[in-house]
Amino acid sequence: MREPPVHRAEQWAVDEVARIVRRELSWIYFEPHGREYGVDAFAEVKDSATDPIITGERLGLQIEGGDHYFSRPSRDGRGWTFRASSDHLA
Repeated sequence: MREPPVHRAEQWAVDEVARIVRRELSWIYFEPHGREYGVDAFAEVKDSATDPIITGERLGLQIEGGDHYFSRPSRDGRGWTFRASSDHLA
């Protein structure tokens, strides 16, 4: 059985977000256990990397990977425009 390329792209995206949250932001990153519906992971905010105070602020992250999600660059060139159906945004 071959792994579909989209699965590799999605896993790469999850791994990259985890790396950024943990190493670049010095925040806490964790993934929910069991079935998820839209929230792929959570990031918990720490106030400072040198004096880490956990603020209690938590972000739910929906992580997308693959070329089809990044086909439309944003106007300022610093990201991408994500278009979704209303069932994704409910």
